[in-house]
Amino acid sequence: MSLLDKLNNRTEGEKWSHPELIDVYNTMECIGNLMDTTLNTELPFEERKKQNDDMIATVKAMFPVKDETRCKRYDIPGCPEEPDAVSYATVTHPQKAGKKKLPCVIYIAGGGLTACMECSFDSIELSDRVNAVVVVCGYRTIYSGGGYPATINDVHAAFIWVLDHAEELGINPDKIVIHGASSGGHLSLALCHRLKRYQYHGHQPRGCIALVPICDERTIYPSSKRLISFGGPELYASSLAWLGDRQANSAMVPREAFANHATAKECVGLPPTFIHTTEHEVSVDSDMSYVSKLIQAGVYTDFHVWGGAGHSTLGYAVIPEDRGPYAQLYLDELTKQMTDCFKYDLRRSWIKNELEDGKQKGA
Repeated sequence: MSLLDKLNNRTEGEKWSHPELIDVYNTMECIGNLMDTTLNTELPFEERKKQNDDMIATVKAMFPVKDETRCKRYDIPGCPEEPDAVSYATVTHPQKAGKKKLPCVIYIAGGGLTACMECSFDSIELSDRVNAVVVVCGYRTIYSGGGYPATINDVHAAFIWVLDHAEELGINPDKIVIHGASSGGHLSLALCHRLKRYQYHGHQPRGCIALVPICDERTIYPSSKRLISFGGPELYASSLAWLGDRQANSAMVPREAFANHATAKECVGLPPTFIHTTEHEVSVDSDMSYVSKLIQAGVYTDFHVWGGAGHSTLGYAVIPEDRGPYAQLYLDELTKQMTDCFKYDLRRSWIKNELEDGKQKGA
């Protein structure tokens, strides 16, 4: 084993983590150990599902109880790809809503595709912080009939539902930002490729902000072989459950399943994209590969690699009572990106128009 291969084992927070993130880094390692069991295909399905439920309960206990009076749940009909499906969303309005139409954040929770960890996201704080309506998507997971394309269909349906009900929800339909973490970041990037195929009254996302997204299932990158809370073995197992037979042949994996399967040309016209990854991330190399394609495609792109952090350590470190300076730095950057998307139109629609004009002129 080479020295570089040995350095792929980044499980010890005391060695690898920024000092302000050591506790949450080690906590994520414990959660990763729980997820190992939920993804172990040698175990019976019901046993894995029970372990997954136990993992969700463990994570839920880490977070404060939300004020449910601020969050209203709605059932959502299916998208055009699967019209008979039914999913759900939870909607939170800011305290200072007023009468003016507000921007909207559509949030997609993570959970390794085995769970939809809505409990790990504080929609109330974000809604008040950026003065926007926050819509948290529910979706089918591997243990509730999900997988590709069912899960993408559910988050696609949420986007359509927000547009269709923008008036009653008090939302400006031209100011919608998609945001997600971990597998939610993966689904956010993939959803933007799905939405490129549709034109809903001319409305496309104002931006996409993905925290530690898994944008590629292939284990061909140095970082994809890492041992960490969500490392190489978990990447392989969860993507196998997500893709099924498609995983055996990367040519069968569409960009709507994993965004890094897109070419630079297929990224033209995507919304402004902000990606936050970490130094120790299993997907840091594939994230950089995808960012390169976005930049080639002229997409407004912002990319952050957070040193001394691992998978989901930033997301979990923003719990208010445990928030340190490092986590606050990330939250302030996230806030700035969202408010910029709401204030400015960074979508660069002129690029597609100029390329189409050049094609017609034979350029």
